[in-house]
Amino acid sequence: MRSPLPAAAILHYRLAERLGCGGDAERYRAIDVRDGGEVELELLPLAASPEPEPGTPGEPARWLGAARAAEALGLSGIVPLYDLGAWQGRTFVVTPRVAGRSFAELAGSVAPREALRLVCEVAELLAHAHAHGVVHGALSADRLVRGPDARARIVGFGLGPLLDAAPAVRASGAYGEVAPELVGGGASDVGSEVYALGAVLRALLARGPAGRATRATEALCRSALATDPGLRFADMAAFARALRAARHPWRPLGRQLLAAGAVLALAMLALLLLRSCGAQSPAGAEPPPETSAPPTP
Repeated sequence: MRSPLPAAAILHYRLAERLGCGGDAERYRAIDVRDGGEVELELLPLAASPEPEPGTPGEPARWLGAARAAEALGLSGIVPLYDLGAWQGRTFVVTPRVAGRSFAELAGSVAPREALRLVCEVAELLAHAHAHGVVHGALSADRLVRGPDARARIVGFGLGPLLDAAPAVRASGAYGEVAPELVGGGASDVGSEVYALGAVLRALLARGPAGRATRATEALCRSALATDPGLRFADMAAFARALRAARHPWRPLGRQLLAAGAVLALAMLALLLLRSCGAQSPAGAEPPPETSAPPTP
């Protein structure tokens, strides 16, 4: 039996289906009646519902800065919030509806190699965003999607600042696993994002027969999930490099074999050249006359 919807519509969003909930948050599939587009609307807990700025009751723009910065990156794999408003005293956030399956749905059903590929794609996208000063801040398996083209998508850029202002909501775990340094409050940063993505990787590998972790993936998770931020990967780019190396452990050996083969080929070529030069002496050439020592007086 489907859960009842709280209303037929929230402002100009017609609610179509309840997708789930976490903590006091509720997620819905909805239709934007202005253009007919399908979206995902999330009602945040009351504790994460800031008072809107005077004069902007429907869209407190100060909370959309991170979303606009993420949108400016122009990457298809990054899907930021595009609307935020208030309804009956609660804040709601809206993102485009992304086709595919969330990483939470994929947990336990993908092989370790596929899990590494997906998380590596996310790490590369996040590294690009971090290089431009943009942090997601609410990263979880529910906000990562494998699209119909098998590429990873990151949904919900812009939600982080709202959670930074509501540490109790963040600490509840409703918005993904929380880095230890954020439990008592504080803004999310690159280090906490590395921790969150490490938790996603562990979740993908932890459940089901297809999720057998290897030594390499276990080491990755330990490094990303270190309690001390200083013991984690230095940044998301370093995490991405480690993920690529774990995906292709044969590549360093392959490069060594190629180098050894190149050295051997050069040595054989040099030997052939030497033999060729020796074989090119003029046929039938008489040796130079011997010079005798002058007679002794």
